[in-house]
Parts: sequence; C-alpha cells; structure tokens
Amino acid sequence: MDRRHVLAGTAGGLLTSLAGCLFELDRFEHQQRSEAKTYAVDDGTELSVDNPDGSITVEGTDEDVVEAEITVHGPSNDDVESVSIAATESDGELRLEPDTDGDVDFDRVTVGWTVTCPPDVAVARLETGSGSIEVRDVSGDPTLDTESGSLTAQNVAGAVSLSTGDGSITARNVDEIERATTEDGSIEADVAAVDGTVEISTEDGSIDAALAPTLDATVTATTEDGSVEVDGLELPEPTDSSVSGTLGDGTHSLSLTTGDGSIELGALSA
Repeated sequence: MDRRHVLAGTAGGLLTSLAGCLFELDRFEHQQRSEAKTYAVDDGTELSVDNPDGSITVEGTDEDVVEAEITVHGPSNDDVESVSIAATESDGELRLEPDTDGDVDFDRVTVGWTVTCPPDVAVARLETGSGSIEVRDVSGDPTLDTESGSLTAQNVAGAVSLSTGDGSITARNVDEIERATTEDGSIEADVAAVDGTVEISTEDGSIDAALAPTLDATVTATTEDGSVEVDGLELPEPTDSSVSGTLGDGTHSLSLTTGDGSIELGALSA
C-alpha cells in the first residue's frame, strides 16, 4: 500500500472518530426532562423562586392557582431525573427551588423555570446563579437578582429592584423602581416613582430612562465616557457628560451613572 493510501485511510479514520466523538458529546450535553406542579395558595401569598443555574420566567394569569414548570438540562439521564420541584409554604410565602435526589453539579445542570401566578399572589424574590429573569403582568415588590443574565420587568404593580453582574436591564410600565444595576449591559427604564435614594447604574453600557414629569426627586446623571441628553423634562441643560437638577420638591434622590456609554433622559408618557 502506498503512502497516499495510508494517509487517506488514516484521515478517514480520524474523521470517523471525530464524528463519533461529536455525536457522543452532543448526546451527552442534551439530556432534558420537564416537570410541572400546581399549588393552591391563599390571597396575599408571596412567591419566591431560588434557582442555582438557569432562567426564570414569572407571568400573571387569570387562574386561581400557581403553576410551576421546570425544564432540566444536563449531561446524563441520571442527572436530569434526579432534579424535581421543591415547594415550601411558610409565613405566607410560597418558595420554589430545585430538589435533588443526590449530588448534582449545577455547573453542568441547568433548570429553567416558567411560573404563572394569580393576581392576588405577590411576587417577592426571583434569584438565579446564572440565567435571565423575566417578570410580567404581576403584582408585588419583586427583587430580580442574577450573577449573569438579562433582567426584564414589565407591567408590574409594585416596586422593582433589579441587579445583574453581566447583562442588560429592561423595566417598562412598573409602578416604582428601587434599584437597577448591572456591571456590563445597557439599561432601559420607565421611572414613574422613586422613594428614598435610587440608583440606576452600569459600568459599561448606555442608559435610556423615561422619567415621570411629576417625579419628586433630585436627579443626577453622569457618564465617564459618553454624552448626556435631556428631552421633555424641566431639568437644566446638560454638559457633555452630566446633568443635575430637581423635579418637584426634590424630596427623593435619583442617580443615573455609566462608566462607558450615553445617557438619555426623556419624559414618561401618562
């Protein structure tokens, strides 16, 4: 057999082995399982979800029960089969989190949550180690916290607090913002009301905030590298990188800062 046939045979064998490895890797990484549970709770119950790794979505519903569904992704059937929904009801709170039958490495296993809740259930705290969090059409004063992932709060009858280490933040049609901070990502926020000292900040990203003209706060917006623009608000003309002024009596404080990015302040439509 000449050298060309040997090389061709070797290359063919390597490609076959590589294809087999890729197939095994693909199969290894894509095991998944879903589970759903329903909970009847009293009016005024607070809902919390604590997740080691994976996304969380909570939405309002006209139904009178809380419905929770998880989708577990992991490297083996044993891993995904060992994760289930755990619920703890105590002192007016329904707390949902993953339960495991054995040792599960949440660096390799992710749990995605989809939860619907009635109007009389107040969303309290949604937390994940890594993953996006979305909350829509709910009541309560929800805190959204992730180490890495985007955060979205929309149509919330209450005050929201949002914090991510790496990801964008969107807060639209919420009654009040208590906090919105990210280390790396843009922020879009409707600021209808503030209470006390409120921070909206990113180390790397732009900020687009719509402020209610009736806001009662001292407003300060500053960027280290970018521009500041104001439209439709009774605030002073900004310099290239900052603006400071008072809306209403200036009872409260609103600070908007970015290390690298522009800031746009506009008027929130009624």
